[in-house]
Amino acid sequence: MRIISKFQDYYDIGIAYGIDEKLRFERVTEIQEERCGGGEPWSHLIFKNQRWYRVWFFFDFIGFCGEIYPLIHVVTEENRGTNKQPDYRNVGEEYFYTTDIFETYVKEHIDSKGHISPDYGCGAHRRKLNIVAEAEEYFKEDYTKQKKLFDLYGVNYFAIESDVCMQKRYRRTSTRTILHPQLKKYKFARALAPMEAFQILSMYLGAKNAEKETVQIDDKYLAWGKGFDCYSFKKMPSKRKVKAC
Repeated sequence: MRIISKFQDYYDIGIAYGIDEKLRFERVTEIQEERCGGGEPWSHLIFKNQRWYRVWFFFDFIGFCGEIYPLIHVVTEENRGTNKQPDYRNVGEEYFYTTDIFETYVKEHIDSKGHISPDYGCGAHRRKLNIVAEAEEYFKEDYTKQKKLFDLYGVNYFAIESDVCMQKRYRRTSTRTILHPQLKKYKFARALAPMEAFQILSMYLGAKNAEKETVQIDDKYLAWGKGFDCYSFKKMPSKRKVKAC
């Protein structure tokens, strides 16, 4: 498979084992859709080493060659301002594709019981949430409907990623659909190894090309190939009226 692209990705290593010139992939990244208006994004405040940190949890997924890979995107921000005038800056991002690794991360860096306390509301309204249990349910969901997006967008892979947006003075979750994104950004190697991803993509492209190149054969040639001629199942004409098929 020859990849035509302006950027490199983690699975490009497969090219080192040979290139099929007949199989080409024009890798162009495109933002298909972006909207704001989801529910309240999940966040948690941490006080560590005399600094305040805010952690965001986004439930996203990547569609790759007909399959859906759910993931949890964790963004950590540090308050470099003051309590009265906070100024949160991104200081790290992580991506998780399995519950066990995510659970280990949460219990080591967030809360030993896997709980978070959203930084909206106060007092009794500020309830704790079991983020690990939510993650476990998320990874078990049925993504049959999401698989239809492959046909809708006509792409080999895509990503649905979330962020924080403001709507009527309230924080909301925004979603963005990206076609053929750079998978290295999402640490997709944790879900599929480089060579495995390259092979799956090559086979997926090959299958799609085979569908496009199916040759249409005229009915009479199909009949000849099965041993019939133009007079099969018909009354044979007299010798004077015989014509070539």
